[in-house]
Amino acid sequence: MRYLNKQQIKVVDKFDFDKSTINYTNIQQHREIKKITGDEEIVRAYILTKLVNNLGYKSAHIEKEYDIGRPKVNKPRIDAMASNLFYGTVTNKFWVFPLLRRKLRV
Repeated sequence: MRYLNKQQIKVVDKFDFDKSTINYTNIQQHREIKKITGDEEIVRAYILTKLVNNLGYKSAHIEKEYDIGRPKVNKPRIDAMASNLFYGTVTNKFWVFPLLRRKLRV
């Protein structure tokens, strides 16, 4: 986690593995995340930090809901999304990063 600490633009303000807590900053949280519930949260923090600091993305979002179905009855969430959105331009590009989950069957 030294990588997160040494970056110029902080995406993760604080994290504590012993208490399983995390605090995001400088990104838009559509659902507030405060607990590290597994490896997914650590991966998300690393990916967003990399996108903002090393790949030059201007904004990042987590847990953004969107509608699916007709009628729109389901609201899945996008795990992580980064964009180079400049307001007022027509050619906005968004990159969506769903974090893959593996479920084990016993």
